[in-house]
Amino acid sequence: MDNPIVAIAFCALLLSIISLILTVQQGRKTKQVDIQGGFHERFDRLQETRARLLLRAPGNLPPPHSDFEAQIFFDRFWSLQFDQYVAWQQGFVDDDIYRFWVFARWRQLRDHSGTHWLLNGLTPRATFVKVSETWAREPANRLGRPSWVGNFLAMFEALLTAQDEMQVDAILQQRARNPMAYQ
Repeated sequence: MDNPIVAIAFCALLLSIISLILTVQQGRKTKQVDIQGGFHERFDRLQETRARLLLRAPGNLPPPHSDFEAQIFFDRFWSLQFDQYVAWQQGFVDDDIYRFWVFARWRQLRDHSGTHWLLNGLTPRATFVKVSETWAREPANRLGRPSWVGNFLAMFEALLTAQDEMQVDAILQQRARNPMAYQ
């Protein structure tokens, strides 16, 4: 580049591109923090509802109502898990954070007695099976690929039978947008 004006213009263009890339990356990180904060708020509200349901004696309401509120709790709980899965798949939740969340769900699903999450006779495991039956009716997308819902259900159905942490990691690696994160 013999012409200094061309060289300066080229450097300015290069710096502009680098600045744009950095701005986009920073915007994505900011969005990740917002999304994760929203998930934590939703989970906190679910925990408040769970605590209220645990403190209330099940005999206080007639049978149709006592199960209804607990079922709504678990419907919201599984909807939150699905939203977290989609955000993870789209790169808005870091792999380490999602892995922590999934291990917490796996431990709940393994608790067949439901001692830690038993609400009016309902457990995470039983309610996942019910949600799975309802959500499984969603057809594959128009390209014939499984939908977000189908992929989410397949992952959690695999978690139902996972025996140890290594199997959970293998399930996550199968579903990860970045399988190298689990090696």
